[in-house]
Amino acid sequence: MPSSIFEYVSNSPAKTSVIETVKTIVGNPTNDIFIIDRALGEKKYSLENSAVLVVLIPGHKILLINCGETHDRFQIIADDFIEDIGILSDKFDYKGIIGRPRFWRKKLILILSKDDIHPQVITDSKLTDLEERRGSELIISLLTGSINDAVRVGKSIPGTTLQKLKRKIILFDGDQTRFIYDRLHEGAGHSTRIQGLSGTGKTELLLHRLKELYLSSDNSKIVVTCHNKILAESLLKRIPNFFNFMRVEQQIKWEERLWCMHAWGSGSNPDSGTYSNIVNFYAVPFQSYSRIAPFSSVCKSAIDAIKLCGRFIAGHKPFDYILIDESQDFPEEFFELCKLSANKHTIIAGDIFQSIFDENIVKDTAPDHLLSKCYRTDPRTLMFAHAMGMGLYETPKIRWLNDNEWEACGYNITKSGDSYEITRDPIRRFDDLLQEENDSVKLYNYENGNIVDLVDKTTSIISSIKEESPDVTPADIGVIFIDSNKAFYSFADLLCAKLTETHGWNGNKAYESKASLPDTVLISNQNNVKGLEFPYIICVAGVITGRLSSRNSLYMMITRSFICTHLLISDANNAGILKSTNSALADILHRRHIHTTSPSAEEILAMQATIKLQNVRKSLDEKLRQIFDEIKVIAKARPILSAKIKRVIDDEDGYDKLKEYAEFLYGQMS
Repeated sequence: MPSSIFEYVSNSPAKTSVIETVKTIVGNPTNDIFIIDRALGEKKYSLENSAVLVVLIPGHKILLINCGETHDRFQIIADDFIEDIGILSDKFDYKGIIGRPRFWRKKLILILSKDDIHPQVITDSKLTDLEERRGSELIISLLTGSINDAVRVGKSIPGTTLQKLKRKIILFDGDQTRFIYDRLHEGAGHSTRIQGLSGTGKTELLLHRLKELYLSSDNSKIVVTCHNKILAESLLKRIPNFFNFMRVEQQIKWEERLWCMHAWGSGSNPDSGTYSNIVNFYAVPFQSYSRIAPFSSVCKSAIDAIKLCGRFIAGHKPFDYILIDESQDFPEEFFELCKLSANKHTIIAGDIFQSIFDENIVKDTAPDHLLSKCYRTDPRTLMFAHAMGMGLYETPKIRWLNDNEWEACGYNITKSGDSYEITRDPIRRFDDLLQEENDSVKLYNYENGNIVDLVDKTTSIISSIKEESPDVTPADIGVIFIDSNKAFYSFADLLCAKLTETHGWNGNKAYESKASLPDTVLISNQNNVKGLEFPYIICVAGVITGRLSSRNSLYMMITRSFICTHLLISDANNAGILKSTNSALADILHRRHIHTTSPSAEEILAMQATIKLQNVRKSLDEKLRQIFDEIKVIAKARPILSAKIKRVIDDEDGYDKLKEYAEFLYGQMS
């Protein structure tokens, strides 16, 4: 597991000695500590050529350490560096929050010599004043490149739980920072893989790495790519917004220095896709989709042809860097094609798994960076979602991970025989909430078949949320029902009317609107909330079955919340599971762990067989419905697209092939 101490320091014996002293004092810290000699991501603000270090510890004063400079020169360096922080503060609009350096210099900066470094100094540097702590964390964010939106953070101290969460200062952890700033081993064929759970910030980090690469040279050629055309269009809009937010002064030279496109493309337009661009550059044949030519074989054919062509033999390549998002959607042959076509480096970013019932959590190819901290969801909520989804408190269990898989998903495991205690480390985003002992999951029963009772309980939960957080808005709450039958669509209709009557709010039935509308409570089935997240979720489960699709939906819905998930379960339909659910909730909320036993080898084999069987037995319509949700096919296009696919695809075709063909046809229809 990577160290909690992040170093970004020029090689110097004087600095190395002080770093070792600091490491000895802090030991194995629970929070990330940064030791730097420059502002990360800002080349001109550097102490690289001096014997001076900066130690950044969230919640503490900034430690500015003289490792060997004369007293007078150190004072000049310290003054200049503090002035540089002031310039950065002004650049990113922080000055309105923390003020000019003369206001915070003595409060937030601790000037030290190398002989001053001892345990008491670390203790004495801790800040107890909330305003000073916020000021210190904002300065840390400037120096580590973890820039926060000054408008969102605000000037005043947040009061309510909701405001604390919305205005929390977000700092990269050590693993995230390493991915952005670690030096790449550049050269043809070199690559870096980053993997993590959904919610660990992979795409955001990819954008930060893109910015660093784009600014590192005036003539480098970079492509950002993904499997999905719609996601590529989203990234195409997001990149300039991100560059503007990060105050990048260089203009983006689209299709000259920077490309953002989906993976395949069209043979008639080289800049429509990464594959089409590469084969056009090397002047090898472009292959269109066919049932006998899936993307893996298309990429393999291109690789074979490129290796024989003159441009490749001469060492010419179309790009310097290729950045791949959502890598789990790609065959290995595409990565090989990209590595073949990148002069300096290929970065491959993807989820550990899309579903808790993916057969392989830890892939054969180990990632260079593993992001195990989920920043979207409270750790207790995530533990409860895994416990419910996998049936960890039931007999027999539905899913089990081996020790490596638990650890890859960010869990700590303690074993005694077949007894397992499984925990997650707290994360900074939820520190304040955890200290206040707010429950991140709340469980309710409702009378089976009584829609009026269900509506009343739902509106009552919303009333309690408004009481706890008077500043809550309708858009802060999502209501999701897992079952898709007529009764629950009637529930949605009645709930919309009740919301207006009781709270003066409007409901948005997302399965009809196909959109997230402002100033409304989103009400939806499970198929229209992918990618959405809310401070508060009300999750309605009529029947919790042992089917993998049902459990995976439950897992996904529970983890949509930042602050609290309110889970409503039908009493009669789920009598057998309520006991285990209550046991899981008690363990996780009050003891902060999952306590369970490992299944036998025979039980694990039975689970694996069930996963394979149920995944295979999904009907073609079920597969297509899930694929259309994933690639965001609009409602009116679905019947036409479905008919086209069914004319040439068999029910036995694999999910990946179906998705690939659906994306190709939908791209032609768009």
